[in-house]
Parts: sequence; C-alpha cells; structure tokens
Amino acid sequence: MKLFSSFFLSSSLILLGAGCAELKPSFDDSFSHPPEITITESGTVHHGLEGSFCFEGTCVDMISPMEIMKEENRSFEDIGTALITMNLKIIPTEISIDLFSDAMVPVCTMTSTKVTEKEYTTKLCTSNPGTYILTIGAWFAGGDESYSFPIRMKE
Repeated sequence: MKLFSSFFLSSSLILLGAGCAELKPSFDDSFSHPPEITITESGTVHHGLEGSFCFEGTCVDMISPMEIMKEENRSFEDIGTALITMNLKIIPTEISIDLFSDAMVPVCTMTSTKVTEKEYTTKLCTSNPGTYILTIGAWFAGGDESYSFPIRMKE
C-alpha cells in the first residue's frame, strides 16, 4: 500500500508539474502555399491579400479581407480602368471573381469555368468610381485559394 501511495504521489506531482509548464505554440510554416495570384492593370502589378486556402493537404482559414487590410495596414490601390489581367503561376481548373463594395456588399460575381492560360484578362463588372474589394478564388488540382485586392476605381 505504501508503494502504491508513493507511486500515486510521484505521478501526481509529475503530472501537476507538466500541467504548470509553459507550453509555447509551435508554428510550422514549412507547408506548401498555393501560388500567389497578382493582377496587372495599366502595366502596374498589384499584390493581393492572401485569404483562406486548402493546398496539398494543408488548410488555413483567414479573417475577412477588411480585417486583413487593417492588420497589414494596407490601403486601397488606385486603378484607372476596369480591365485587369490575373497573373496565375499555375493554370487553375476554375476561377471565381467577385467584386464587393468597401462595406463588403456584393456588387457582382463573374465566374469563369475554363481558364487556359497563366494570364487571364477580364473586364470588371463596373467602372463606377469608388472603393471596392476584388476577390479571386482559384481551384487547382492540388487545392484552392483566395486573394483579395483593395482597389479604388478612378474617374
């Protein structure tokens, strides 16, 4: 009985000590990221804000585009035309293009089910001056991803 009590007491102390130990999270960023999507407008390349993705077995959920903008201290980038070219490092099987107001109210959805080139040019559904969030979702054989572009349409 004394042996059992000693074993129980030592086990409890070990477990109690382990429970009080400071556990630091381990962030592993060695997983594969999907290829970056950029847009080009009037010769200027615009880098987007990486959103949620699932790629090669890794899934990451991100916060909303407006929250990412605030966190990364990004402002709206001026674009002069409604004609943009998406620069794709891998040809996706499908893309979805959505335009939202800066209050994240949907303005329009443009979907293409067939993309055959790494550069895909499309006209935005509006050329009205204002601030917008352009979101691009792309689906690949290895997964999917989303990017957001805070843009300001000029007059």
